[in-house]
Amino acid sequence: MFDLIIVGAGPAGATLAARTGGLKTLVLEKRPLERPQRAGDTEKCCGGLLAPDAQRVFAACGYALDNALLCSPQTFLVRALDLNSGLSRAYQRFYANMDREKFDRFLFSRIAGCDVRTGCTVKDVRKTDVGFEVEFLFQGRRYIEQGRFLACADGAGSLLRRKIDPASRRTPLYIAISQTIGLSGREAPFYGSYFDSTITDYYAWTIPKDGFLHFGAALHPGANARAQFETLKSRLIRCGIPLDGPVLRTQGAYLARPCRVSQIVPGRCGAAFLGECGGFISSSSAEGISYAIQTGLLLAEALRAAGGDPQNALRRYERNCAALKAKCAVKMVKGRALYHPLTRRLAMQSGLTAIKSET
Repeated sequence: MFDLIIVGAGPAGATLAARTGGLKTLVLEKRPLERPQRAGDTEKCCGGLLAPDAQRVFAACGYALDNALLCSPQTFLVRALDLNSGLSRAYQRFYANMDREKFDRFLFSRIAGCDVRTGCTVKDVRKTDVGFEVEFLFQGRRYIEQGRFLACADGAGSLLRRKIDPASRRTPLYIAISQTIGLSGREAPFYGSYFDSTITDYYAWTIPKDGFLHFGAALHPGANARAQFETLKSRLIRCGIPLDGPVLRTQGAYLARPCRVSQIVPGRCGAAFLGECGGFISSSSAEGISYAIQTGLLLAEALRAAGGDPQNALRRYERNCAALKAKCAVKMVKGRALYHPLTRRLAMQSGLTAIKSET
């Protein structure tokens, strides 16, 4: 019997696992984060930009970004293009361009004193009289482990949350499709954000990384999502965005986008939900790393204060998350303005906070 089972060792789960304070802890993770990445490994579908909020909580953990985690170029320019109005503006932003897989491995390397199993697939979870039992596949065998407390950090499409909390209001899910595209020697000295309300009510992005271009879009899930992605890509190519190079990799993943505070749920039925699993993500920018790390820190604090008592810890965690939920609510308001075609056009026409750029 474990005191704590953590499912998912991304930024949320790894942050928590590094601070379990002597609890007997089991960490389950699908990716082989204990070793350097190899060709064919599953990757996180993520642009890999560390926003200022994420930099702040990363620093609060006492961490520093090593040069090996960073990608080139480190640019401070975001070009926004509204395909509906034809407006384009440049804005200064302070993102750190990083390798997301190396970043996750860095956080994973900070875990100590836990029983860690990578390369495993969770199949089921059940509530018991003493906590939870988690069923998973590991090295070709099926295992069942029991824990007094369960921390779910398995992302936006969380299997655990669907099993544990089937009646709660779901955070709306988008499908994020991304491609790694060769630049063929052409420069891309800016990050890009693109809006086309005929295809998606969210946005698309480009991020240059070490001679390649990461292109992604958040779309409503469905059979035609890939076709919409390709349509948007073609329109951007006609606008001069260098997306016509060779496609080296295509990925997809669910992306949470809460639109009501009631959709952000720190926990239910005795289990804690961290990061996107609980709906903690910016609905204006889709930035989720800062929320993931913060929820890991907040649950670790709650567990310490509760002396390991599961129910007390969950109550404390829910209280600890109040400020974070309020922050998410502000992002929802901002997102409604940003993604409405009229208010977006008016904001871009005003030129407020925009800078002149030769790019």
